[in-house]
Amino acid sequence: MLCAALLTVLFSASTALARGPKARGAGDSHCDSAASVENGRSCRGQKRDRPEAEQPERRWYGWQVLLADAAAGSIFATTAVADDPFRPMFAGVAVWTVGAPGVHFAHGNVKQGFGSLGLRIALPVLGMGVA
Repeated sequence: MLCAALLTVLFSASTALARGPKARGAGDSHCDSAASVENGRSCRGQKRDRPEAEQPERRWYGWQVLLADAAAGSIFATTAVADDPFRPMFAGVAVWTVGAPGVHFAHGNVKQGFGSLGLRIALPVLGMGVA
């Protein structure tokens, strides 16, 4: 089960890295050209106009987060039939804690990855404090 969870995280990371950022063509704006530097034109503080075709493509990858959580849930489910229930329980906790943040990190969303990691650590701790 742990192997399936690790394969899920690795698959999501490899698909995100395979897409890679789109290369921007040279000379898209006056800020990219050497002539603008020679003419003393500054690009600081100016809003860059980017055509619609060059907007970064956003894709929904929530299914990969859900798949990582499902893998963690299946590992948790094995605690009912395992001889030593603590091993799969700790493995499930580990996959649940780092699985979804790993998917966010693989897609280049560092802020969302740390947010997900913080929620996955803080909410159970707060829940234990309330109970």
